[in-house]
Amino acid sequence: MTPNILVFCHRSEGTGKSVSALNLAYEWARAGINTLVIDFDPDAPLTQIVLRGMALAQQGLPDLSQLDQLNAHQWMLGEQQMTAEHLGLAVCEHLWVLPGKLGFMGEDAHVQMYQLKQRLQAQAAELAKIQRIIIDTPPNLDPWVINALQAAQVLVIPFIPDMDQVLDTRSWMHLVKQISQRHNPQVQTLLLPTHWRKKDTEQEQVLHELGEHFGHETLLRGIREHASIREAAAKGQSLQKAAPQSLGAFDYHLFAEALEVYLGAS
Repeated sequence: MTPNILVFCHRSEGTGKSVSALNLAYEWARAGINTLVIDFDPDAPLTQIVLRGMALAQQGLPDLSQLDQLNAHQWMLGEQQMTAEHLGLAVCEHLWVLPGKLGFMGEDAHVQMYQLKQRLQAQAAELAKIQRIIIDTPPNLDPWVINALQAAQVLVIPFIPDMDQVLDTRSWMHLVKQISQRHNPQVQTLLLPTHWRKKDTEQEQVLHELGEHFGHETLLRGIREHASIREAAAKGQSLQKAAPQSLGAFDYHLFAEALEVYLGAS
């Protein structure tokens, strides 16, 4: 069975990219879907959230030595291998994270086109039980991001729907679409509003403009702005565990359900 691959990317920081990737992974795991998250971000915010949660659960400090044993960056370069028994950090039932290597200097590494697809194919036997792969990319456009785009079936661009962000989001969407047309024309590209404020006139105008420009079918239902999202990340937990009745937990649940349509069509 070949896993579905979904990629989160944006060149701007603070869009909720890593938090959204992780909460989606938790939603799929909660539904019994074997999910692997690959963290290519050299700042590794997703990995840090996971390590924080594991450390708090054990009432200790984060164990950074685990990142040297197996991490996404050295795995990508062929310096490390996954095994069926060790796919990365075992976060909870049905969920593994192949962590990022903190401070990794990706620009110094020689990454070839389609290298990620080749690495995944080479480890197909070890990944046999994985049904979904989520890739969290660096906040820029480099060979690591392009490799993720080449492998993706669905690409999600999280963005803050404020007026001062709309030009950046539009230009990033155009750039990603140009790259996808060249390297992976079948990929479905979707926009995910984060820090969404319902009935906010300015945000509604931004969403309408982006829908008119790229097609309203590319716009996913937003993730509402709520303190519980930051609080859950600080605890190293999913929203469903930290605040199961929160608006954010509800929104990520609907987000996971909506993606089933796109993954089923890919």
